[in-house]
Amino acid sequence: MSRKIRKVVASTLALAMMTGPAGSFPAIQVTQTIASAAAEQVVSTTSAAGGIAGPTVDAGVYSVKAGETFKIKLKVTNNGEGFNALNSWLDVDTNVFEIVSTEAGDTDDPENDDSLAYSNVSLNTFQKDGAAAGVKTILALYSDTNNLTGDAVIATITLKAKDGVKDGNYSLAFDAKGDDGAMGNRIVTKNGERQPIVLNPTYRGAAVTVGNPSDQPQTPATQTPATQTPATQTPASQPPASSGNLTGSISNASASAGGTFSTTLSISGIDFAGFAAELNFDSSALELTKASADGFDIEIKDKSIVGLANPYKDLSSASVKLEFKASSSANGNYDVSVSSLEAASKSTEKEYKGSASKGTVSVSGGSQTPTSAPTSSNPASGAIEIEIGTVEGKAGEKVKVPVYAKNVGEGFSALQFDYDITGGLMVGRGVKGDFGCSWTVGAQEKSAQFLEADGMNITMDGMIGKLEIEIPADAVSTYEIKISNFEGSRVDSSTGKQVKLENSQFKAAAGKITVYGGTDDPVPTVASSPTVKPTSTSQSSADAVQIEIGTVEGTPGEKVKVPVYAKNIGDGFSALQFDYDITGGLKVGRGIKGDFGCSWTIGSETKSAQFLEADGMNITKDGMI
Repeated sequence: MSRKIRKVVASTLALAMMTGPAGSFPAIQVTQTIASAAAEQVVSTTSAAGGIAGPTVDAGVYSVKAGETFKIKLKVTNNGEGFNALNSWLDVDTNVFEIVSTEAGDTDDPENDDSLAYSNVSLNTFQKDGAAAGVKTILALYSDTNNLTGDAVIATITLKAKDGVKDGNYSLAFDAKGDDGAMGNRIVTKNGERQPIVLNPTYRGAAVTVGNPSDQPQTPATQTPATQTPATQTPASQPPASSGNLTGSISNASASAGGTFSTTLSISGIDFAGFAAELNFDSSALELTKASADGFDIEIKDKSIVGLANPYKDLSSASVKLEFKASSSANGNYDVSVSSLEAASKSTEKEYKGSASKGTVSVSGGSQTPTSAPTSSNPASGAIEIEIGTVEGKAGEKVKVPVYAKNVGEGFSALQFDYDITGGLMVGRGVKGDFGCSWTVGAQEKSAQFLEADGMNITMDGMIGKLEIEIPADAVSTYEIKISNFEGSRVDSSTGKQVKLENSQFKAAAGKITVYGGTDDPVPTVASSPTVKPTSTSQSSADAVQIEIGTVEGTPGEKVKVPVYAKNIGDGFSALQFDYDITGGLKVGRGIKGDFGCSWTIGSETKSAQFLEADGMNITKDGMI
C-alpha cells in the first residue's frame, strides 16, 4: 500500500493487517511510572560501537486531564554539528493514551510544509515482538544527504489521555536500541570524500501528568518486563484466500453549481477488513468534503480514502458515501473514477488490488467548460511529462519552484535529470510535494534525483516536489529553467522488480523565475485584484470578495501574527494587493502563508501588501490566506 495512503491514518491500516509478531524487531523492557512524586522523563543513550556523542531527542513534559488531547513534540537539541540520519523509537501505552495522529515536523509552525523536518521525516507505528500488551512504538526516521544543524522539531505526535484513566504520572520512554542498527549518523568530509560517522543520541522520554495525582495517592504498579525471547506460538491455521476479485463501482449523480451532492463507492468481491482508494476527478469543479460507511472508520486526505473495519474484522463489502461540493462555476458532466483500489484481509493477512468503474456527475448552472480528470493510463505518446513551474520572487530571496509529473501512466519510483538555469544558478535543495519522497541535489553538478519514499510507483499526476533556488541580489528580470537527460525506474507490476526508464520515455517542459523588483522597486499592481480595505465591513455588494483582518492579543515588545481571511470568494482569485493603515503608524514586518500555498510581499516603505497563490491558480474556497 502506498506511503501516501498510509500516512492518512498514521499507518493504522497497514499495521492492523500484521496479526503475527514482527520478528525483525527485538523485544525490550517496557515500563511506566504511575503516581510517582513527579512526572519523570526517562533518559537513555544509544551505545553503538565506535559511535560518538550525538544530539538529544527530547519528548517534553505535559500536564493533561483524562479525555484531553495533547501534542508531543519530538525536539532535537544539542545539535550544533548536525546529523543526516536519526531514528527515534517512542513507546506509547495505548491502554492509557490513544494515538490520534503522527505528523512530520512541527504542525504548529506555519512554514512547516517547507521545513527540512517535514520533507525528510518518515513515520510508522507498530507493535514490537515481545512488547507488553497495548504498547505500540512510534518510529520517526529522519534521512537526508546533508546534515541538519540546530534545534528542530522532527515530529508531532497527538495523543489523547483516555476517558477514565486514573490520575497519575506516566512516563513514555524511548527505545534506545531500536532495531539494533545505528540510531544516528553525521556526514563528514575526509580527504575530499563524504562519509558517515555513527552518532549515539541521548533520548529524554515524555513525562505526562494526568489530572492531580497528589490528591489521589496510589501505590506504583509493579509490572513484569516483557521477556527478551518471545514465547513459542502455535500458528493459527490460515484459511484460504478470499475467492473472487476485488471490484468497485461509483454511482452517477447530479448537482447544481455551488451545491453539495453525494455519490457511492461500492466495494466487494473479497472479504476484507480495510481498504484504500485514490480517486480521480476535476478538482477545479469538485471538492471531496466527507466519506462515510457503515461498519468502517473512514479517513480522507485530498483524493485518498482509507477505511478500517470497526471492530476490526473481515466484511464482505463496503458502501462508501462520498460527499462533494460543486464549484459555483461548474457546468457539464464530470467523471469520478478510481485510479487505485486496494484492500486487506484480516484472516489471510494478504493485500489485494482491484479496479472500479467510474461514475459521472452532471452539474448545471455554472459557466465552466469541464475538463477530463487525470487518469493513470498512458498517453498516446507514451512519454511522462516533467514540467517545471513558473514563480515570481524578489532579488536576493529564495524561491521554491514546483516540479510536476503529468501523463505518468504506469508511474515511476525514481527519477534523475540535469538542469540548466540562466546565469548559472544552482538548486539548493529539494522539498517534497504531493508524494512522500526524498530529493538529492548535486553539490557541484547540476543534477537532481527524486526517490519515492517506499520505492513504490507514483501512479497519479501531481507535484512531485519543489526546487529551492536563490535569486541573486543583482538579478536580471527572468531566469529560464531547463531540464534534460532523464533516467528513471518503475516497479514492474508483474514481477515486483525495478525496471529502468530511458530518457526517451520522458518529456521536458521548461519553467522560469520572474524577478519583479529589488529593494527600491515598488510592489507591482495586479489588475485583476479586488480593491478592499482591511476590515470585515468592506463589502459593497453580495458578490464582493470579503477580506477580513483577525483580532489577536499580545504584550508590549512582542511580535504578533494577525490572520487575514478571505470569505465569499466565489470563483476565487490568484493574486491580491491592498493598502493597510494601523493605529500609531505601525508597519507589517512580513507575511506568512496560511491555509493555501502562497507568497507575500510587504512594501518596505509603502503600507501595502500583496498576496500571490504559489502556483498562480485560483483559491476557490474560504479560508485564512
